[in-house]
Amino acid sequence: MTSHPQIVVRRRLTALILLLCAIAAGLGIHYGMPPGTLSDISGDVLYAVVAYLAVVIVAPRLRPLAVGATAAGWCVAVELFQLTGVPLAAGAVFPPIMLVLGTGFDPRDIALYVGTAAVLTAVDALASRWLSSHSRRDRRGRRRARRRGRGIPHPLPSRRTRGEPRMTVLSLHDVTFRRNGRLILDDISFEVAAGEHWALLGPNGAGKSTILSMCGASAHPTSGAVEVLGSRLGRVDLQELRRRIGHVNPRHPVRSPMTVEEVVLTGFTGTIDTPLRWEPTAAQLEAAHARIAQVGLAERRDAVWPTMSQGERGRALIARALAPEPRLLLLDEPTTGLDVAAREQLLETVDHLSVELPELASVLVTHHLEELPESTSHALLIGRGRIVASGPIHETVTTETVSRAFEHPIGVAHHDGRWSARALRAASVAPGR
Repeated sequence: MTSHPQIVVRRRLTALILLLCAIAAGLGIHYGMPPGTLSDISGDVLYAVVAYLAVVIVAPRLRPLAVGATAAGWCVAVELFQLTGVPLAAGAVFPPIMLVLGTGFDPRDIALYVGTAAVLTAVDALASRWLSSHSRRDRRGRRRARRRGRGIPHPLPSRRTRGEPRMTVLSLHDVTFRRNGRLILDDISFEVAAGEHWALLGPNGAGKSTILSMCGASAHPTSGAVEVLGSRLGRVDLQELRRRIGHVNPRHPVRSPMTVEEVVLTGFTGTIDTPLRWEPTAAQLEAAHARIAQVGLAERRDAVWPTMSQGERGRALIARALAPEPRLLLLDEPTTGLDVAAREQLLETVDHLSVELPELASVLVTHHLEELPESTSHALLIGRGRIVASGPIHETVTTETVSRAFEHPIGVAHHDGRWSARALRAASVAPGR
């Protein structure tokens, strides 16, 4: 079972510390307690504990049941090995070897080994489940949010009544951003309401990805204010907030042979791989299957990631982002690397979201007008880190504004719901579309 590398290191270190403590206790029992039933039972229990911890250190990604079975199997095998007489002969040459191989066969020891391994398995499983769902950092963040009266909104808002203004999902106000003394963004302000679908347009290096990082609570502004889902960056637990934002990145670094279902389920955990010993609930499985079917991959649910086309991967990542039912969806150049057919299939999937999830807001980054879904309602054009135009897309995306943003004469056209752009001769550029 795969997991985040930091979790593996932490789990292995904890097992190592406990193993040293168990070994010290075993030595104390062996050399400090008089022979008898109590010392035998204590020694056998500690032997099983040492075996369990050793398995965790060697293979920290194993589930508790597999760890317990391996540890119990080792202890039973060693006990049966004592029937050969080899342990006693080895102990005569090197007495400490008896700590590993035992002193003699006793069938009652097998019951002790199996029982101890079963108890450890149950405790380990309960502890892992509790820790994964009640992390200390999450609890601190929720307590702070409650004290300030700024709890993060529930991902499933109530249905808006007719005429009621849409709730603001994302807001950037007077944002500037500097990196190594260089000004990347300057005076960026815009708001995204529920149900709106924004496009961030501009040339490479204009600052689109930096803005998207702030929208996803992955970067903070140098000055100005960023509010996401009602919470201001710098005053909210970021890990909790990120779980409520869907993010589609075509460069999602899946390296293990995960299935479509497994990839989509990581949308609930916000991780690349499946976290250590995490198991989805029945409701999460049902939601994942629904999203997979929604993007047209129901028959490919068990397909392995390395065998999938780029188009299938893109749709699977959309399903992953939508699985936890976010109110904000971020798409970072989602059609990168796709051929024309795969691009159109993915854009069609995005368009359907505006109908199936009318309150979902989205922000899509691209520098190709041809990659804009028909459902795009607003646009933000930026050039050299500054806003060139912002607002409803038909008022914002024009020949004049696009030419200024890209610093090149570009003609813009809109036909049958789709946008297109082509270079113009400098002399032919005129205001308007």
